[in-house]
Amino acid sequence: MPDTDTNLGRLTVEHVIGDGVGVGFRGSAYGSRWGVAEGSSTSTTSLAHLSLYPHLMFLGSADPVRIPIRLGPEFRRHDVNLGTGAGGESKYRGYGVAAEIEPEWTFARNDNFAASVFGRLHVGAGLAAIDGFMQDDTTHATNFEGEVGIRLQASVVSISFGVLGQETRYGASGEDNGARIAAADFNFRGVFFSLGAVW
Repeated sequence: MPDTDTNLGRLTVEHVIGDGVGVGFRGSAYGSRWGVAEGSSTSTTSLAHLSLYPHLMFLGSADPVRIPIRLGPEFRRHDVNLGTGAGGESKYRGYGVAAEIEPEWTFARNDNFAASVFGRLHVGAGLAAIDGFMQDDTTHATNFEGEVGIRLQASVVSISFGVLGQETRYGASGEDNGARIAAADFNFRGVFFSLGAVW
């Protein structure tokens, strides 16, 4: 896969039930399209990604540090279309479990404002189904995410910004009549800005 520019969108909703336990959901998606020369013509190549992560959340804290831990099932999808001359379309579906930790240190606080630095590490693994151009099969999948940023909260408004990276790896398929689908890696690197509400 060539490198290309894209934008990632992410939605996170979490609710603390009580006694340091909560539930949440995170969904993210990105997509990209670009042209590839094939002889005298140009074909459209595209990549689309979707991930869904419902989870339980456990809140550990010792002021000024809080350490949310999340655990839950995870679904990841990557659709790749390399054009008719480069292997056609392949669809990857990953089903597994994921865990993450997000330590956060609040370095400034008063009655109406708080500022903190945080880091998040997400690790997931599971099985995957591949719908290839000429072959379908199953394999394994792993994914990693990491981000580091600054979070500012004023009243109920929260603003975060920083750097983000994610990587999903699908293993090669088994052989079918001497053919196999090669392993595939999908990576995203960029900066992020998020706006939220806390109450």
